[in-house]
Amino acid sequence: MPETESLKLATTWDELPSTLGRSFRSEYLRVDQDRVDGFEFGTYIDENVHAMDGDLYQPGLIEGFHLLGLFDHLANGVLYVEDPHWAGWNYGFDHVRFVSEVTTRDRIRLSGTVSAIEARGHRYLATLDCILEVEGREKPGAVAIWKVMWTRTSEESNG
Repeated sequence: MPETESLKLATTWDELPSTLGRSFRSEYLRVDQDRVDGFEFGTYIDENVHAMDGDLYQPGLIEGFHLLGLFDHLANGVLYVEDPHWAGWNYGFDHVRFVSEVTTRDRIRLSGTVSAIEARGHRYLATLDCILEVEGREKPGAVAIWKVMWTRTSEESNG
């Protein structure tokens, strides 16, 4: 499959451990300025009286925490369990680096590899080595080690 296409990693609940070492890649996304403005409003960045001078930033710069917040959206379409009774919960990040600026002019996508799967009772803790790619650039926008807890959503499903 050409690297320009998304790469889905869908599996059944029982086959989750077999995702270890497998890769995923989302579709490209361009973040609209309205979304940037909404994020800044919702997180009170627009009220930060100690913010650096706007002349230091490229027009349309997307804040790093906004980029992290997009990981979930980008991953949901390509990394999932084919079972109606499951949910993935953000468990946190072990490592995050914002490597290069990303603006509203850029198209981004999330690619990664499942680097660990740990059974936790009736749940699985997945470790995802992620790269937030920027179309047309060798240098990514961000890299992260992301932890996600996959769980069944009903007692009946827990066996």
